[in-house]
Amino acid sequence: MAERDFSVLEQYDCKLYSTSRGRGAFICETSRGRLLLREYGGSPDKIKARAALLEYLADGGINVDHLLKNNEGQYVSVDLSGTGYIVSTWFDAAECDIKNFSDICTAIAALAQLHRALEGYTYQERQERGGDGQEFQIARNLTEVYDKHNKELKMIGNYLKAKKKKNDFELLAAAKCQSFLEEGLEASGIIAGSGYDKGYDDAVRTGRLCHGDFNYHNIFIRKQCGYICGFEQSCVNLRLVDLYGFMRKLMEKYDWDIKMGYLMLREYDKVNALSSGDIKILGAMFAYPEKFWKILNYYFNANKAWIPNKNMEKLKLAVKQNRMRREFVRTLYGS
Repeated sequence: MAERDFSVLEQYDCKLYSTSRGRGAFICETSRGRLLLREYGGSPDKIKARAALLEYLADGGINVDHLLKNNEGQYVSVDLSGTGYIVSTWFDAAECDIKNFSDICTAIAALAQLHRALEGYTYQERQERGGDGQEFQIARNLTEVYDKHNKELKMIGNYLKAKKKKNDFELLAAAKCQSFLEEGLEASGIIAGSGYDKGYDDAVRTGRLCHGDFNYHNIFIRKQCGYICGFEQSCVNLRLVDLYGFMRKLMEKYDWDIKMGYLMLREYDKVNALSSGDIKILGAMFAYPEKFWKILNYYFNANKAWIPNKNMEKLKLAVKQNRMRREFVRTLYGS
């Protein structure tokens, strides 16, 4: 984005002081405070729906970024070249530090508070705020997702088995693929009996929204207060998927430390109570070897002539951590 293109901010009656790059956008210090300016080429209806959601959450006391309307009352502004932009408020806070125990607790509490607030954002509420109540996509059912992943693991395993000349990555992947596939098949059975399908169907029927991409890059912390952004992937889904996604990535960083897992569950439960059924569904999600599937799926769909050392490191780590992951799942089902 050329400097002349910052003239789009004139449509917001604000004076620009300085800019810096961040999060695939520009962080702008202006007379209206810190703003985030980014290109937008999506649907006006979708951005309007997201703006209404963020406004609702902010009204409910949730710290979120929110979209600004330009002088013409529109969320999308077009510069002289015809490029569309959106402008949102931005936080004077630091990204969640996953090495900081306090930050992790704050992030989990913020997620629980978000989920409680979303309980009130019904079809009726969305319609009253100018939408048709159905502007958000419906996430795929995990039962179907896991079945697809298992078919892919089987296909990749057969490919590796038939491959005559294997490098070190392929040798390790081929040696472990069948056992991880068996875990995947087992996890598909576990989730089918966990109550997940009923929870998912209820979420779809009632249109319950979740964040859709809650990770430590989308939660900022200041003075033990959480600020949430990244609502681009908000969708209709079981909200436990948000908690699972955040926890899984943190658990991988902490070598599936069981105490850390229960710390996060406890912090969430303090704000938004988890039932025994919720824990069972979470256990079913954790039972699927998602990291192993991701690594092999990336390998299979990428250039196989050269495999980065980083991929080998990731594969070794996924294999190494698997025992602790399974032990964590066992404790969830034993509790």
